[in-house]
Amino acid sequence: MIEVPVLARVATDQDEEFLKDLFFEVRFPEFEPANLPEAQLRTLLAQQYDAMRDHYSRAFPDAVYQILERDGTPIGYEAVREGEEIHLIDIALRENQRNQGIGTSRMNHLLETARLAGKSVILSVEVFNPARRLYERLGFEEYEQMGMYKRMRWNGREPLQGANMTVANHSLQSVQ
Repeated sequence: MIEVPVLARVATDQDEEFLKDLFFEVRFPEFEPANLPEAQLRTLLAQQYDAMRDHYSRAFPDAVYQILERDGTPIGYEAVREGEEIHLIDIALRENQRNQGIGTSRMNHLLETARLAGKSVILSVEVFNPARRLYERLGFEEYEQMGMYKRMRWNGREPLQGANMTVANHSLQSVQ
């Protein structure tokens, strides 16, 4: 089987609908137990999305938003800000693209960038988010808990060798 490469490109205004759909897909399970009518749930998620985008634009005005694509089709996105440290603000994949090593590949790409620059990587993750286990496996350590979020830092240790192999398998590349 030939692996289709995952490419990253800078997000544009034309990606807004995809980003909103992805947000709905990722967040829907959190609100499903509320048993709201679909129209009400979509309104609530739209408000949540707008609030998130507004917060990100004010809190992280210099962040770079990238769309992750496979065979020309958007499959996810990430938001990263680079300063004294590299801050992974957000990363998300379509449900049908998860558990294939793509997130691990993207994280290893980010960690290698940080290692080469001599920087640490920070992120926040919800305590119940399964991605937290990936971050721990890659060497992130919790340094603060803020409500339902854990703030984690990677200080430049080498990622797991098995995780490094995933980078090559997915041919994760950035394009400008």
